[in-house]
Amino acid sequence: MPFLAGMAWDSVILLLALVFQYIYQQDLIIVGYMRLIVLIQVYKFLWHLLIFFRTDLYYVLITITNSSNLLGQAVLYLKKIYSKSARIEWSKLKQNEQAISRVFSFIYLVGIFSAILLFSFFSIPGFLIAVSKAITNLANNSWQSLYFWDGTIVIVLAFFNLALWIVGAYNR
Repeated sequence: MPFLAGMAWDSVILLLALVFQYIYQQDLIIVGYMRLIVLIQVYKFLWHLLIFFRTDLYYVLITITNSSNLLGQAVLYLKKIYSKSARIEWSKLKQNEQAISRVFSFIYLVGIFSAILLFSFFSIPGFLIAVSKAITNLANNSWQSLYFWDGTIVIVLAFFNLALWIVGAYNR
């Protein structure tokens, strides 16, 4: 399936990074970079599992199940607990679509929980550490130092990232 090509390439990169870690065990710089690459690749794999973001795995699932709106039907299944209109719309679905949507709604909930954990224990702490070190670099170094400019770039990128989140939330 062409949907899995990206994940296959990520697997190759992960394998190469692990092999290079094994081969160059004595070279701490190479091992450090390879560990960073492994961390990034594992994070990307975890991201692929968040299928409610309509990642490649989502498209594999809708192809396998022959469903056109798996995510919408799963959300409908969850909404029918408290919404009469959702119950009526749910009853119009075919039995096989209902069965698939029930399973996918569980995967959807697990994915949301995983995203919250990933964001809370990986993204936010990493962001705070990076910004903290950047502020330290700005405070402790002159503008002629590479450390100062490193801190400046991190702060600019952090503000740019924050601006993108705000614009995305506003436009949603």
